[in-house]
Amino acid sequence: MDPMIGRDVLIGMIVGLTSINAFFLAGLLRDYLYDKDLTRYVTNGIFTLNGLPQFIAWLIGAALFPIFAAFGIMTLLLMFYLIFRRKLVGVSVLAVVWALFICLPYIFNRGIEAFLLQAVVVAASVFVYARFGLLTIFASTALLYFSAGAITFDPARPYFAQSLVTVGIILALAAYSFYISLGDQKLFGGRSIDELTG
Repeated sequence: MDPMIGRDVLIGMIVGLTSINAFFLAGLLRDYLYDKDLTRYVTNGIFTLNGLPQFIAWLIGAALFPIFAAFGIMTLLLMFYLIFRRKLVGVSVLAVVWALFICLPYIFNRGIEAFLLQAVVVAASVFVYARFGLLTIFASTALLYFSAGAITFDPARPYFAQSLVTVGIILALAAYSFYISLGDQKLFGGRSIDELTG
């Protein structure tokens, strides 16, 4: 398998993790600047508590949403390239439009600082998407979709099993992508520096 596939998926996962961390960092920033309090609780809707059928439907959504999102974003990249006839200009305009579209509501409920942080991350993501392509977008949006569910490592919680499956899928995808990106090289025991430098 082509090592570039593993590279693109790993980069997409890094973009997804950066977006998730920026979202929560923006919330902490808002809480600290405006409320002077960092003891907020994250209250995501828990939609995986309806049993196995709902969880299977969520997994199907986790497979389909990134596909449609990846092709949608690639279509927008192509459309802006065709409109402006220059890749850098088209990607830059799309990055600004996409950042405003995604992050503008944050001004009203999270403050200008959170908006700016999220907008920079979203705009940078568009440039990464334009550089690395479809698999990067797929991996990034898949990770964002998985992060929308409640995850716990407390066995007493009713959604502990779903959390293990979710984290297991993410870790397996990351490990397999890293393995693919190595190509035919060994992880350890490769050529020494003396052999590489001649």
